[in-house]
Formats: sequence, structure tokens, C-alpha cells
Amino acid sequence: MLSMTGYGQAEISRGSYRVNIQMRSVNHKYLDIRIHSNDKSVKLSQEIEAQIKDRIHRGHLELKVQINKEEETQKKFLNEEVFSGYLSIYKKGLDLAGEDLPLDMAWILRQEGVIETLEEEDEDLLLGLVKETLSQALDDLVAMRKVEGKKLEEDMRGVLEDLKKRTDQVARLSDQGMDEKKDLLHQRIEGLISEYGVDAQRLATEMAILVDKLSIDEEIVRMASHIQQFHGIMALEKPKGRKLDFLLQEMNREANTMGSKAQDIAILHLIVDMKADIEKIREQVQNIE
Repeated sequence: MLSMTGYGQAEISRGSYRVNIQMRSVNHKYLDIRIHSNDKSVKLSQEIEAQIKDRIHRGHLELKVQINKEEETQKKFLNEEVFSGYLSIYKKGLDLAGEDLPLDMAWILRQEGVIETLEEEDEDLLLGLVKETLSQALDDLVAMRKVEGKKLEEDMRGVLEDLKKRTDQVARLSDQGMDEKKDLLHQRIEGLISEYGVDAQRLATEMAILVDKLSIDEEIVRMASHIQQFHGIMALEKPKGRKLDFLLQEMNREANTMGSKAQDIAILHLIVDMKADIEKIREQVQNIE
């Protein structure tokens, strides 16, 4: 289980480049990536996002990508085609001016495009270095998210155990209460029949319907099933936060229905505690990927 809270950092230097990446993540409904970099390359940002999406599925991520380069170590080369063009223009200008002057090589070399850096080679080197640095930062981030996720899972399993115990208590009290209600209704039915001559079959049917409406057996069974299912989802090796959140909504609905039907004070107190347990788990689930 992974928490959505974490921090990762890595720095690698190679050749003329030094890349430093720091990343923080917090909970978010979806995956939201924000990249802050001193390199404005769209391609680089796209590669970073794609690599993150392979590892992270939910959370708000803030990345700081710092790229430093030793400019003096850049490899340069002479663009012979551009050089020849400027040389031809320079010579033609001298001929037109009718001047017999020495060739100003420095002027030609200063012209745009004559001396170039190995940009494509640099771009490939930088992209590979950024990916490697990001991979290490992601390893760091995921490791922290695992540690936080394990703590959250332990807390939730403890609260789930309390919720199960309360559900079992409600089941026992409900069974006892229904038996008492049935005996009391049976006595009243016999009294009404003997006193007013009410149709016994019709009265018994109406009473059975009333007892069924007051029963919370179905809600108890569903609550127990939801608790078991919750444990199963937590054991899955994939993102589970949204599923758990949905299941908690169902659990809360069952608790509300039990509360609206129950008349026993002890049961009502237990249901209040059950809803508090569900809320505790819900707060933890908000930070699960």
C-alpha cells in the first residue's frame, strides 16, 4: 500500500551536465504533476511526465528540476557550408570595393551559424541524464510512500477490527432485542384477538411485516461483508484509494440505516461509535494512492 505523501531527491553529474531533481507529493483526487525547471524544453517536460506516470498513479507532485552546464566544455565544430558562403560573400565584397585587403578570418568566424555546438548530441546526453536522475528520485519517493502507506494500513486494520467487534455486538443485541419484541407482540396479538375478535391471520401478517421493517439483520450482514472486502482490497498490489473510499461510503450508508431502525439505546450508542470508526478510516484513505 502506498501513501500519496512523500519526498524524493537525486543528483547526478556527467560530462558537462549536473542534474538535480527534488520532488514532493501530497494527496490529490487524480495525478497532478507540476514541473519547475530552468530548462524550458517541451520535449524534456513531456519525457519527465511520461516517466512519472509509469510509476505514480495519484497525488499532487511538485518537481524542481535544476540543470547546470559547463559552457566552456561544449564541443564546437565548423559548419563548412555556412563558412564557404560567408567567405564567398567576403571575397565578392572585396572585389566590388576594388580593395586589396587581407582576409579577415575573425570576422567570418564570428558570423551566425559558422561555429556550432553539438546540440543534438548534447540533447540526447541531457535527456538520458535527466531520466536517470528522475528514476533515482522516484525510487526515493516511492520508498517513502511505502513506509507511510504501511503505517496507514496498520492504523486502518486496527480501526477495522474495532468496527468488526462493534458490528458483532450490534448483531448479538439485535438478536436478543428481536426475540423480546416477538414475545411481546405475540402476547399483545393474543390479547387483541380475545378482546376484540380481530382476525388472527391478518394481524399476524401485519405484525410480521412490522418486525421485518425494524430488523437490521440485512444491514449487519452487509456491514460485515464490507469489512471483509475492505481487507481484501488493501491486500491488492495496485492503486486502491478510490475503491476503498467508495466502500466506506457504502459502510456509512449501512450504519445510517441501522441507526434509523434501531430502538435499543445500547445499539444506538454502538452505531455512533461505528460511524466514528468509519470516519477515522476515511481520513486515512484520503491519503492512499
